[in-house]
Amino acid sequence: MKTKQPLKIFLCIVVVAILAFGVVQTILFVSALSKLTHPLLPDSSPVVIKVVTSSENSVRYWAVHETGRHEEIDAFEYDKPIVYRAKYGCFHSEIVNGKVQSFFDKADLIDENGNEIEETQTMIRIMQEAARITDHDIFAFSILQVGETYYVQIDLNVNWQSPCKLYRYEGELKHLGTWDSVTIIGIR
Repeated sequence: MKTKQPLKIFLCIVVVAILAFGVVQTILFVSALSKLTHPLLPDSSPVVIKVVTSSENSVRYWAVHETGRHEEIDAFEYDKPIVYRAKYGCFHSEIVNGKVQSFFDKADLIDENGNEIEETQTMIRIMQEAARITDHDIFAFSILQVGETYYVQIDLNVNWQSPCKLYRYEGELKHLGTWDSVTIIGIR
C-alpha cells in the first residue's frame, strides 16, 4: 500500500542508523529529532499566550507555545485589544546588499474609529524596532494594547503570501507566532 511506504522508509532509516552509529548515537539522534516541531505532533512546551484570529468570516482560537508553534483550540473568553493602526507612509523598504530592509519614516497612527492619536515614546520605539527587525515590505502595521501590555501585528508583503507576525513588546519585540492573512482580534 502507498500509505505504508513512508513508514517502511522511516524504519529502514532507523535500522541503518542503529547499525551505522550504534545505540548511543541513535538515542542522541532520536532525542534531537523529537525536539523538532512537527505539524502533526503536539507541542509539549508551555503555552505563552492565547490568540483569537479573524479571516474571511472565520474566527479561530489558538494556543501559542514557547517554541512559537501554535495549535487551534476550543473557544475561550478573551480581551479585545485597543488597536492603533499605522497610516500609509510610516514605513518604506529598500534593497540593501541584496536583501529587503524596512525603514521607519514617521509615526502616524489612528485608532479604531479612524481618529489620529498622539503617539507615545513607547509607540515610536515599537515602530522603530519593528522596521529594524523586518526583512520584507510592511503591508500593514498595528499596535494592540491589552492593559499595560503592547503587542504588535505586522502584515508582510511576501510574494503571493501575507504572513501576519505577532510580537509582544518587552523593551524589544519578542516574536510569538506567524499566521497567514489574519487579523488578531483577541488576546489572553
